[in-house]
Amino acid sequence: MGELAKEIDEGQKELTKENKAYFSDMVIYFRLSFTKSEEEINEVLRDLLDHLLDAQAEGRSARDVFGDNPKQYANEVMGEIPKSLTRYQVMLTGNVVAGFLGVIMLFHATFYSIAGALVEGVSTMRTYYTGTLLTQTIVGLTVLAVALVGIMGYLRWGCFKNVSKKKEFLVGGLVAVIPMVIFGLLFYFLPPFGREFSIEAYYLFPIGAALLGLQLFFVKKG
Repeated sequence: MGELAKEIDEGQKELTKENKAYFSDMVIYFRLSFTKSEEEINEVLRDLLDHLLDAQAEGRSARDVFGDNPKQYANEVMGEIPKSLTRYQVMLTGNVVAGFLGVIMLFHATFYSIAGALVEGVSTMRTYYTGTLLTQTIVGLTVLAVALVGIMGYLRWGCFKNVSKKKEFLVGGLVAVIPMVIFGLLFYFLPPFGREFSIEAYYLFPIGAALLGLQLFFVKKG
């Protein structure tokens, strides 16, 4: 977490309960905007927080400062921040891709290594097809990206609204389950095509571990 972000988090502790709830929604709404520079967003948030703290000292509330339509106010402020390919976008993309591929690799390695050792007739030597793998990877990542965008969009929509935690959990769970079902159906029904190659399942362990290590790198740098 950057210094500006830490300042903002620390500064919010000085807000009253009502003002903190109002401003916290604004922070979430701003930070879930992927097309804006994280540094510029934090600079704007710090300025808004300083303004709110000054107003609070004078006995005014966040609603007095930012109005009754905080979403509209936030959109107007963000409209002044130029769009850009942010570092956060790059790190998040790398995080998702590396994590997705790493988990798939480790799942295959673990499942088929154990099954091959315990179940008669199941071989640890796995056969794959380049066309099938490429299609599964592209579709899987696309579905995952759509799910993430959907979750973030829902979280932004829920800002400044009294959405129950139960509803948030149900919607988040539904959005998480749908991609897994789609990928499972794709994995099961997609016919093999492309160049054929075989590999021992346990060779996938170091590949999966390396990909998850790369994901950790993206998380730390994000």
